[in-house]
Amino acid sequence: MEYHKNRFVDNSLVVKENGKIVMLFPANLSSENDLISHSGLTYGGIIVEKGTKVGSMKGSLKKLLGFCHNNRHNYIYFKKIPSFYAVH
Repeated sequence: MEYHKNRFVDNSLVVKENGKIVMLFPANLSSENDLISHSGLTYGGIIVEKGTKVGSMKGSLKKLLGFCHNNRHNYIYFKKIPSFYAVH
């Protein structure tokens, strides 16, 4: 993403729990202040460790939504990750 730094306003998010990274969201801002799965990437979305529990995920999503609320982002756009990369 470094090679796109002049094209996009990076706004990637790192969520930590007890000092440990539990969620990543590579993102940038649109001209309308929307948060978007990073436009410099072909696909994207929320990245969590395999085996992440629902309770931890809920907490991380609450932090993401709180961040968006505090920064007045109206929308969050996620790019779908191709199914062959997803862990089922």
